[in-house]
Amino acid sequence: GLYWVIMKFRMSDLAGNPAELFDVNLKNANGGMSLRVWDHQTGTDLPLVGTDASTDGPNIPVEEWFQLEAFYRDAFDNTGRFTLWLDGQKIVDYPGATGPTPWVAWDVVSVGDNLTPEPAILYVDDCAISKTRVGPTGLIAK
Repeated sequence: GLYWVIMKFRMSDLAGNPAELFDVNLKNANGGMSLRVWDHQTGTDLPLVGTDASTDGPNIPVEEWFQLEAFYRDAFDNTGRFTLWLDGQKIVDYPGATGPTPWVAWDVVSVGDNLTPEPAILYVDDCAISKTRVGPTGLIAK
């Protein structure tokens, strides 16, 4: 298919209506899947660490567990940040304005377009919200 959104960050717009912020997507890449982050404010993918936005993201294993970890700092100015790790490897590190309002929601989702084969199944385990990195061990530091 065109995309498979597996994680979303939403914001409230200035009128108080929910609006899209960042989507973490699985995308078709040469018959496999790669990971990308779509920025709804700019209408583009965020660049991957060490590459530009046109480069395919890291391959995502099929029928294997993988760990995603995100850091989000909400700010109207360049003190904001969105960072994403895949199995402990930093793949997105976006410094800059992240949202126009302080209201932000995080969701694990499974939203796709023309996914094949059907059904496309995503298993999610051990979600956490923390002020410190969890890291690839899955343990929150004390």
